[in-house]
Amino acid sequence: ASWENPDGTKVTVEIQETVTVPAGSYVAYRLRQRKGETTIVDWFYPAIGLIKEQSDQAVVELMSLRTEPITTATPAPTGSPK
Repeated sequence: ASWENPDGTKVTVEIQETVTVPAGSYVAYRLRQRKGETTIVDWFYPAIGLIKEQSDQAVVELMSLRTEPITTATPAPTGSPK
């Protein structure tokens, strides 16, 4: 499958393959993005999202994956105000 984004980037789903990053190995979809002279290759695992991105400038890889829920709530203070 392929499509063109509104910004002119053409995205092509090339293949499903195993990619290994510091967070583990995943069977991910390899997507190639082209805009002008720039090419970016992404590996995308649907349950997680972006696993790896590679371009001429950089390589970005998933380093770890947290499996327990993240909570940001803080407990309510106890006692009466002074």
